[in-house]
Amino acid sequence: MTTEEHMVKLQAALDTAQSRIRWIIWCGALLIIACLLIAVKPRGNTIIRAKQFVLEDRNHKTRAQISMEENGCPGLLILDDNGKTRAQLSVDEKGYPGLFLLDENGKTRALVGASEDGPGLFVRDENGKLRAQINVDGVGCPTLIMRYGNNRSRIQMNMDNDGAVFLMLDENGVLRAKMNVSKDGPVLSMHDENGMLRAKMNVGKDGPVLSIRDEKDKPRAQMDMDKDTPEIIAWDARGKIRLKLDVGKDGPSLSMHDEKGKLRTLIGVGKKGPGLATLDESGTLTWRSP
Repeated sequence: MTTEEHMVKLQAALDTAQSRIRWIIWCGALLIIACLLIAVKPRGNTIIRAKQFVLEDRNHKTRAQISMEENGCPGLLILDDNGKTRAQLSVDEKGYPGLFLLDENGKTRALVGASEDGPGLFVRDENGKLRAQINVDGVGCPTLIMRYGNNRSRIQMNMDNDGAVFLMLDENGVLRAKMNVSKDGPVLSMHDENGMLRAKMNVGKDGPVLSIRDEKDKPRAQMDMDKDTPEIIAWDARGKIRLKLDVGKDGPSLSMHDEKGKLRTLIGVGKKGPGLATLDESGTLTWRSP
């Protein structure tokens, strides 16, 4: 065998060996990967038990953690680059879940949770004071509450079986305005500093009505539209009607009443022109023009 033939045979043997080595390396790699997958992925009844799982970044800083808390309940923590908890998902002793979102100072700024009263969202300022909340009660009625200043409720919105309600309160927590939509129609009411109803406007089946009350909650004036007939009525402090102005089919009329509520003077403009009439206490006509 010449030297050239020997070199050719040796090269062929090297190529065969390299091919076998590559095949062995690939098979070994596949075997290692398969073993890792088998070890990591549970099969059948395999159970992985641990008291804590920690997720680290490339700088070996803890960024997430699943563990059992001191109260014996599970919790999930997500931390920022400075190692401060920014989000927490946990379950309390009664089994109610809660998601807490924290600022850079570690104060809870938002909370989403569920309790025996229903689910809710609560938002707090940098001092930890509750500013806004949305919750749904046990019968499925939603409520929105917004707070300001001394942490008193200033705006409330809720929905119940009767319809939607919107409330506005002053800095002392006293109701000052209320708007709601019921089965009978929309209603807007305004209250004084003592919470007493002073003005109310609503639209019902008979038409719109605006009523004004005094500090003792007695009606003093009202403007309404009844079957295309607008009218204005005024009462005294004792609840006796003293004045009425309306516009009927025949024209406008103004009636004035005494302290007993009896008609004493009537002014009107009809088809035949203006007219004026006066009556005594018994209702008898005493003077008329024309």
